[in-house]
Amino acid sequence: MKTDNIDLSLLPLELNIVPPGLELALAQEGISAVPSSDWESQRKNFPSKMSERGKFVLYDSSMTGYQSVCRSCVPGQKVIDVSVLRNGWDMDPFQALIDIQTRRGGWKINATLVTEMVSRYPKDVIRRKLLQTLRRTIEDEGGVWLCVSPYPYPYRSTFNFRIDYDEYQAADFTSIVKQCETLQSVTSHYVCASAFQKQPQVLGALKEFDVGGHGWIHRTFRDRMQNHGNIQRGMQWLQDQNLDVDGFVSPHGIWNRGLGCVLEDLGIRFSSEFGLAHDELPFYPYMESCSSGRLQSSDEPADFVRPQSTSVHSGYFSSVLQIPVHPVCLGVLLEAGICDPSIISEYFLSVIERKFQEGSPVFLYGHPTRRLGQWPVVISAAYRAAQQYPQMWKTTLRNFAQWWHQRNRLCPVVNRRHDGYEVFVNTSSQNWTAAVQFWRGDKVALIPLDSTRQLLCPEFLDFQSCCSRSESDGVPQSVPISWKTKLRNWLEVESMSEINQKRISRVSQFFTKSQRLMSEPIRK
Repeated sequence: MKTDNIDLSLLPLELNIVPPGLELALAQEGISAVPSSDWESQRKNFPSKMSERGKFVLYDSSMTGYQSVCRSCVPGQKVIDVSVLRNGWDMDPFQALIDIQTRRGGWKINATLVTEMVSRYPKDVIRRKLLQTLRRTIEDEGGVWLCVSPYPYPYRSTFNFRIDYDEYQAADFTSIVKQCETLQSVTSHYVCASAFQKQPQVLGALKEFDVGGHGWIHRTFRDRMQNHGNIQRGMQWLQDQNLDVDGFVSPHGIWNRGLGCVLEDLGIRFSSEFGLAHDELPFYPYMESCSSGRLQSSDEPADFVRPQSTSVHSGYFSSVLQIPVHPVCLGVLLEAGICDPSIISEYFLSVIERKFQEGSPVFLYGHPTRRLGQWPVVISAAYRAAQQYPQMWKTTLRNFAQWWHQRNRLCPVVNRRHDGYEVFVNTSSQNWTAAVQFWRGDKVALIPLDSTRQLLCPEFLDFQSCCSRSESDGVPQSVPISWKTKLRNWLEVESMSEINQKRISRVSQFFTKSQRLMSEPIRK
């Protein structure tokens, strides 16, 4: 292919046919990328600024042929085959990024194994490794890696403590609300509605907080219609209590496509789980086509932009933002037998420090009843630890979701100039000042986007070294699932009608009682 020295935009990247997992990762990273088929329409947003085609064309040779891609290219374009990014993996990394299966993960904490059901793959590790390789390839070809920061300027991380009200116990509820009175701006509260059915008046204490739904009953179904009824009933009941409800978190951190379709149908803007991904940047999940079609969220702005699948698959990217949360909570530690306050505090403080150094979000969660209500110091200690980092944004999940929707509408255009780079971006209707991360090798500079046009001269930028990270840092080991756990998971997740709820409750009680009896020592 002819590669004349023609000035083409270095960004956005032009996507020919690529795996949806790559599109998802690029959107998370904040790298502007536009499908070839949408290039002309996107170009209308930047008249005379965005070239007729992109400098770099990405394609996957396992999905389309090189010659076919080249036939549609213009002089000056460089073609990059992303299929080589699969080399060295024992699975397809692109497929892993959109995988929805779970596994039991384990963390060693002070010699004690703590376990939880989490996403099957460590998606943050996979994304970082894949895009690091792609970044080096593009830089070697004369390109630039300039991405929209995951956080508003001047922040380098974010912090939130999520509280899930699965049950109601008066003393614990009062304790946690009192503890959070001075932490309204950094806590988010998700309520299982039926737990408060007999005492709805107590929810008045949450009116000034960031509140979201946690279902009518504390159960996530495989069946789409039952998820719909459970979530809709819970959200409506909370709204009837004059609560401003936004967002949803699934019981037990479970996510499935039946749940994902319902969240879209109900116009919910975001959800937060750890069964789809954990300790990862937010993203819009890749969905198979829902049988009854996808309804647009009533809250979705007219100019809302989500990744558009350019693959040969029939799926699409959801409009419901997924905000992954750290899966190890106080309850998990207590159930594993870790009851020493110093060990518990040290664990959460180490998570906060590590994730700030990585530039990752710190989204923690817990439950009040028999846990945070009796250990409120956990929240205050975590907040004090976050306060040590001025560049860590302390906010609610509602605010963070609003920021991410704003960020997702930005699509920087980068053109080369003799003394550096010219960046164009639509900064209108911004509630927060966005920033870009300009990478050069393993160093990065953070620059605020405070105007629609900016000139960047690399020699005058403050490039800083990034914290090196071991691939095993924070990644849980795989733990075999016992038959007891499999049965418990089935009891918690299996699709059941309203009539059969009493039946499954009796089975669950019998199973729990049997476990307790088997664990007791045999008395002579």
